[in-house]
Amino acid sequence: MNIECTIDFTYINENLNSQMPLSYLIRDLNYNDAEYIFYDCSCAKCGKCLVYIEGEGVCFSCLVPVLSINKKHIITQDAYMLRDIASDVQDAFKILKISPCSECYKSKVMLIGYIVERLLERDKIIDKDEDKTGNEIRYRENLIHSSIKMSTCKCMLESDIYSLIDTTLKIRRNHLA
Repeated sequence: MNIECTIDFTYINENLNSQMPLSYLIRDLNYNDAEYIFYDCSCAKCGKCLVYIEGEGVCFSCLVPVLSINKKHIITQDAYMLRDIASDVQDAFKILKISPCSECYKSKVMLIGYIVERLLERDKIIDKDEDKTGNEIRYRENLIHSSIKMSTCKCMLESDIYSLIDTTLKIRRNHLA
């Protein structure tokens, strides 16, 4: 099947097996020296293959068939590291003197950045003078828990991840003000 998509800043137009995992396409194209993506994973456990898919959010590329990315824009971890939000997450690492291991560094930056971006989008909807309702607190907790479990590396405490999210939110809000 002919698949058209953009991976980071590169247009792809390839005839591919529609059920092939996106991670294979990224690896086969040797995109960004994607040595962190393994062929034999396909289990969505390590988080090394996380990508951002336009309109869908952060996904495990080892589970995403290329059929589902047709006409979409995909951002790999390498390209995500070039975004302003990634710089803000890294600043939070420095401020808090916390850092994930080298194996999951990029996936943690992507996940924390994704969480912060979603929370900031949600802030735009909510009246800033209102106190956070139970629904907003549940939204935040669900978003954080569903996102951080995408990286199973135990190099960081959950409390550290919450601190990183809060610090990154403050940094990002200052940059956007």
